[in-house]
Amino acid sequence: MRNLSCEARSLINVRVKTRDKIELACDVYLPPDESRAYPVIVSFSPYNATGGRNEGGLVWVRRGFAYLSADCRGRFKSGGVFTPWVNEIADAYDLLDWIAAQKWCNGNIGMVGGSYVGFTQLAAAAGGHPALKAVAPSAIQSELYSTYYSGGAQALAFMAGWHIGMTQRRAATDPSPNWEEILKKSPPSKFDEYAGIPCPSWKDIVAHDHHDAYWRKNTFEGRLRGSKVGFFLQNSWYDHIGAKVFSMFNEIVNSPGFSKSALKKYTCLRVGPWGHGVNMKEGELDYGPEAMVTEDPEVDFLSSILQGKKPRTAQNPSRLQIFVMGENKWRFEDEWPLARTEWTPFYLGSGGHANTSNGDGWLGRDKVETKKCATDSFVSDPENPVPTCGGRGVGNAGQRNQSEIEKRNDVLVYSLPPLTEDMEVTGPVTMKLFASSSSPDADFAVKLVDVFPDGRPFNVCDGILRARFRGGLDKKPELMRPGTVYELDIDVDVTSYLFKRGHRVRIEIAGSNFPHYSLNPHTGQKPGSDTGMQKATQTIYHSSEYSSCIILPVIPAARSCRNPKKNEEGTK
Repeated sequence: MRNLSCEARSLINVRVKTRDKIELACDVYLPPDESRAYPVIVSFSPYNATGGRNEGGLVWVRRGFAYLSADCRGRFKSGGVFTPWVNEIADAYDLLDWIAAQKWCNGNIGMVGGSYVGFTQLAAAAGGHPALKAVAPSAIQSELYSTYYSGGAQALAFMAGWHIGMTQRRAATDPSPNWEEILKKSPPSKFDEYAGIPCPSWKDIVAHDHHDAYWRKNTFEGRLRGSKVGFFLQNSWYDHIGAKVFSMFNEIVNSPGFSKSALKKYTCLRVGPWGHGVNMKEGELDYGPEAMVTEDPEVDFLSSILQGKKPRTAQNPSRLQIFVMGENKWRFEDEWPLARTEWTPFYLGSGGHANTSNGDGWLGRDKVETKKCATDSFVSDPENPVPTCGGRGVGNAGQRNQSEIEKRNDVLVYSLPPLTEDMEVTGPVTMKLFASSSSPDADFAVKLVDVFPDGRPFNVCDGILRARFRGGLDKKPELMRPGTVYELDIDVDVTSYLFKRGHRVRIEIAGSNFPHYSLNPHTGQKPGSDTGMQKATQTIYHSSEYSSCIILPVIPAARSCRNPKKNEEGTK
């Protein structure tokens, strides 16, 4: 045991055995008084959690808590082999079981951290250890399929390099793979080979491109329903793994006995205008001083619950807090989606040439009445894909100027006239698209855009659908018949955004969004393993028979602000 200048006692590289005899490496920081037992804060991480002075842990010690940081199995000083998502439920339970048995633990444990360190908290909550009382995960969701796939298209820009790289034990002097170049190669199933890092679990992920038994085995969907802990959840509008956080939140708060539970009833969710992490700035727009938050509510939540007190968040008007971009204000809401939502369709129309922002595409509030089938077409070339520009991601994410994207002839653009009054869009955005392709498979990428009065277009949210999954992501894929018109329902993500008066609402439709999503080779073969590629002509239909439209969750202006009271806890 070391004494850190009397501010804490430390136990370094403590070995905790799991049920299968793997040793997890832990560092423990304890308050100086050895006569007491303490509530414990835990960080269970794959990101080198042990071996150095942990300033964050010492902060918790000064607050009167014990603190333990542990390396996940197969990472840094821990034994075993690291396979993302697979062992954490059992390992977290065994780790908590060991902590609870220590004389310096008073039987009350909380956990903290974001990204994968948030995932390990969900694993611990799903495991159900009775000593775990509260967790504060951020930048995470419980549904793993949506971490790697969206609309059946594989997320590549960050996830490929992260997943493959995390499974390798390499020295600091080893050269890092050039992921920018690797992502340009095909097929994705061989990315680990191109990187020189054999990774069987990556090949499994590529092979399972729809929501089948593989994903149901390794997901937390449904497993948090029975948890008894309090959750302080945080996520972001532009976090690459944030789209399903509302589903996780709803699962927790709608679980049986929620309102009568001792701790779980304190569960709350805060969603801000950030990237992958709380206060992580992304994009080109400034959301004002209120966008940045303090950790005070999170610290109070954990501290209070572990000490048998009611957290201050229980005094908030409701348990859901969202940041409305454009208005740049925080607001409390009672549910998601909002009960007062007006689901409003805006219909596509054109003179047949909606290509580029200089085309003749438009959006209208009324259906196109003519039975004559108006169409717009573009050629999608996987050798020259539409590049990713903003959106959900890690780096180069957020809201970004789409002007260069809209110059491309393979991007269709449809715009409303300038708004005569503000319009708030808060909730899930969906697209009903009638389309055909010259190929047996195609991707349709949709982007909701805010066009400023000076003409600059900024993305708000986006989504994609690989047409072979039009029957459902949990169904086996079905190829298209070239030239046949299909009705496609596309998830265009969730948002909370105020389109201001004088701005224009715009939709972009393209055949790719790369490298955010994997390329569709248009051959009809499995995209993850096919090395061939060919061009395809994609056609969008808009008529009285084929009413292609974007459906926006419009919040009535008179009641848009449920609670105008400023939230002093959630903002600086």
